[in-house]
Amino acid sequence: MTHSPQACQQAIEAYQRGEPRKDIGHRLGMSPYSINAIVRRAGVPTRPQGRPRKDFVRGAAVDAYRAGAPVIGICVRYGICVRTLYRWLDKSNVVKRLSGATQNRRGTNVVSADSVT
Repeated sequence: MTHSPQACQQAIEAYQRGEPRKDIGHRLGMSPYSINAIVRRAGVPTRPQGRPRKDFVRGAAVDAYRAGAPVIGICVRYGICVRTLYRWLDKSNVVKRLSGATQNRRGTNVVSADSVT
């Protein structure tokens, strides 16, 4: 489907202002894919796809882990999965805590006589 030059120009301007493709398309009666095609044809640099990850999120999540925050709490707060957090910890050379079953409520490690053998 071809769109009027005015609609295309409106889409380009809205995209350059930072509006999401979905919102632009809804307002102008176009699909997000059409918005993307119009923007690319116009030579406008496209924004990255997906949810943006700021560098400070990684650092903040690693710092929270070092401070003793629970893994699930870190993941919920920063919108990451457990696997991502552990990958970031590996890259940051952070020594991982023992599993929750071997920690008391204060987060300090508990060593039982069975685990010493």
